Amino acid sequence: MPIARIARTNQVSRKFVYEQEGIAAQALEDTFLDSKGDNEVLFHLPITKTWLFQLILALVLICHSSYRGVVELLRDLLDWLISVGTVHNRLQVAADQPSSRPIYD
Repeated sequence: MPIARIARTNQVSRKFVYEQEGIAAQALEDTFLDSKGDNEVLFHLPITKTWLFQLILALVLICHSSYRGVVELLRDLLDWLISVGTVHNRLQVAADQPSSRPIYD
């Protein structure tokens, strides 16, 4: 719709419509295009082998990731090389440990 028609319909000047358009454009840019905060460090994780093995367990049991998916994630995101066999072995160790939760019939 032309600016003149918008101004006439709302009984304001074209200058006012242009100013409002500028304010709206700036708000959109600030909201959607500004990514200054996206690169801020949110927190630091102390990553240990125990933590990595818990991550493997969570990826398989919670995320339903394949063994190869776990290998790829650890390689690509954490630069940690692990074999499919190691993933299997870690899951087997976790499965062999007695549960501390009571089992109800």
